[in-house]
Amino acid sequence: MPATKTPREIEQPYRARVKPGAVQERHLPGIFGVPSLRDHQIQAIRAGVAGRNVFNISPTGSGKMLSIVGTGLILGGITLIIIPLISLAQDFMRRLREHGIPARYWNSQQTNAYREDTIRMVGEGRTGIFITTPESLRTHTLTDLLIGRVNFAAVDEVHCVEKDKGFRTSFSWLGTSLDKIRCGNRAGFTATLTREDRSRVMDSLHMRNPFVIIRPVARCNLVIHKTYRNPYHLIRILDRHQGESGIIFCATRRATNQLHSQLASSGHNVGAYHGGMKKADREQSQREFMADAKRVIICTDAFLLGIDHPHIRFVVHWDLSASIEAWAQGFGRAGRDGGQAHVYGCFMAARDGIDSRKWLLESGYPSLADMRKVWDYLLERPYTDKTAAKIGEIVLGASSPIIGAAIINSLKRREHNLVKADVDPDDKRKRRYRAIGNFDDVDFDPFFEEHLEILLRFKQLVALGDLPDERIASAIDSYFGDDGQHGEPDYEEFIV
Repeated sequence: MPATKTPREIEQPYRARVKPGAVQERHLPGIFGVPSLRDHQIQAIRAGVAGRNVFNISPTGSGKMLSIVGTGLILGGITLIIIPLISLAQDFMRRLREHGIPARYWNSQQTNAYREDTIRMVGEGRTGIFITTPESLRTHTLTDLLIGRVNFAAVDEVHCVEKDKGFRTSFSWLGTSLDKIRCGNRAGFTATLTREDRSRVMDSLHMRNPFVIIRPVARCNLVIHKTYRNPYHLIRILDRHQGESGIIFCATRRATNQLHSQLASSGHNVGAYHGGMKKADREQSQREFMADAKRVIICTDAFLLGIDHPHIRFVVHWDLSASIEAWAQGFGRAGRDGGQAHVYGCFMAARDGIDSRKWLLESGYPSLADMRKVWDYLLERPYTDKTAAKIGEIVLGASSPIIGAAIINSLKRREHNLVKADVDPDDKRKRRYRAIGNFDDVDFDPFFEEHLEILLRFKQLVALGDLPDERIASAIDSYFGDDGQHGEPDYEEFIV
């Protein structure tokens, strides 16, 4: 499997063979090297070409890229694709180049020469795929460049609009950003989303009369098992899948390190990945996994969006996920090639796993008193260059770096807008924080109601562990409203 290209490799020129705007639907199978289009791909492309907003909920590996890019190639002009991670954008670029499709991308890692060349090409009316991140789309340089030039915009991993309200606040601004560049023809793609969340995400993206495509989450090639949360049973799983690629998800960096140390010392060829590792070590670990040098990787959810490995034969959730949709997002990485794959949820005798995840969920919603203390501190000391973790330690004596980050993220949320993070002029990798707004004017009730909803969703996942293995798949589809038992939606649906 080819390794993900570096930014410099992607910036090298290449010859595009496909001319956007001169493509018809019948040309797409040949461009992408597939025998034919699937029904859900045809429906998505035709709706997008007709100018309809499209909301596509399809499992990982169902060919969403073809639906997005196919629509853009038929429409011509610039197709804007918003992807949450730079590593995903780089991999997307690699695949487009393999198919001879013209594409550019824009993010913080690029050279000035490449950015200037991109600005020139867009100004000259060059067409093709334009890839960026939500954060980049909030910059004036990029939005001003794209105003009136984008024929079609697609948001990949659109569930992040609802999921990452505190961590990735730029997702909540995507609807406004797309309005600013005057692109009304827009689409959202994800693998899992509940009916209630669908409506909220559509509203956030300012989608009008969307055409919604829904495919079952628990694909028939996935075999779901409950198992015990102890090393003995985990080693049995690894032995059962010896020589096969797999992922083991943990809730925390500490659990990831501990499990990696245990398995590596017992002779298993495993890698590790989490946000606390040095960037070079993370990238090396990801490259080894993608190249099958390390067959199994132990990771936190930070790894979830950064992989596109089609031959994963098993996924283990060592700690419980935050919700049924988060669990489905994780195990959706298995069996993308259509072959049988196995999903293991360590739900049995999993008190430690339950406690780890619940602590993380509680930490993400700090108390009003703690948020006020941090806001007051930043009001008295504007433009502090201390990290969010250090601020939490100074103000609250918090021993965990998660606490300070959670408070800063909560204050930064769009609906609160109480903290501004400015780029440090001396070190652009750092942020300087300052308090803004008026704390007493903010309505925090929706924030704490959201907290209760998050805990309820976690309880629903825990309850799933009481079901027999053979009933879990249907229960998951029922949870997402994909069993035909729900009421009439307020939008047009195409259920596969």
